[in-house]
Amino acid sequence: PMECYVTMLKTASRMGYPEVVRRMWELMKTSNISLSVKGYTVLMASLTRAGDWKGSVEAFKHMRARDVTPDAIAYTALLHALRRGKRFQMALEVISAMKEAKMDLSPRTQAVVIDLFLDQGNWRGAVAHVDEVVRDKGRGAILPHTYGALIRALGGRLKIDVAESVFHEAPQHHPEVVTSMLHAYKTAEAAEKALELLNRIEAEDP
Repeated sequence: PMECYVTMLKTASRMGYPEVVRRMWELMKTSNISLSVKGYTVLMASLTRAGDWKGSVEAFKHMRARDVTPDAIAYTALLHALRRGKRFQMALEVISAMKEAKMDLSPRTQAVVIDLFLDQGNWRGAVAHVDEVVRDKGRGAILPHTYGALIRALGGRLKIDVAESVFHEAPQHHPEVVTSMLHAYKTAEAAEKALELLNRIEAEDP
């Protein structure tokens, strides 16, 4: 029954039936249905996708009340919900709790964390987080897409020196990273630097 419930949640969410997802959640709250951590994560993601970020946060609390220990994926689902609800301070508290618990955050989770910083205009926090992750786990712990998003955000604020610093930490030959750096140079009207970057990459390309 539990696996069937989770499958139904996934199906309703993917087919775009938010009311079905909400009704299943209401049914769960008034019954003795208990899910695994994976099941709760599916529930939280489904509720967030259905536009009910508060329900997702409530589901996380329900999971804890049932003595189900959340893993990094469940916490990531919670971060997605808090981002949707623009509850940035709560999200930062969750991130701190994850760090204290020494959770192994996947590159996708790191992307959510960076997005949260950027959503609130805190580029310094985003850069500091990237520096910390790269220092502790290497540049591979951050997705090229995430590097690119941060570089573009910095370019939009004309923080070219900082954008270049992030670029040097990133996989510099990845197309998305290069494109983002060129976009930052264009925003800053730094055509010479853009040309210099293109020439260097062309020279280094085997």
